[in-house]
Amino acid sequence: WYNMSDFDSSMRMTMNIQQNSKIFVQFSSSHTLSSGASILVRLVVDNIYNSSIYQASSPSPPSSGTYSFPGHVEFLTGPLSSGQHTIEVQFQRNLDGPSTQLERTLTATEIATP
Repeated sequence: WYNMSDFDSSMRMTMNIQQNSKIFVQFSSSHTLSSGASILVRLVVDNIYNSSIYQASSPSPPSSGTYSFPGHVEFLTGPLSSGQHTIEVQFQRNLDGPSTQLERTLTATEIATP
């Protein structure tokens, strides 16, 4: 897995939260993939808590060209300790070939427990 923050610092954020709060995280992007390529994307909090994974895959040869796909993943942590928590967007390319993450956004919200 690779951190998107290695080439886009906005794909990593640190939040300071209250005791027992949860963090709700959303990531949306559009991807351009060459024929036969695919990409997996997930969210990670504190390098411990992982979201589900979404995969974008383009048709395999004999098709050719580039293909664009939207992607979206959401993640709600369980209760966390107070203090700073780091959120990262990670990706993994499954097949060779160029891939591009085009427009992308990462948002996070603290959900405090009453």
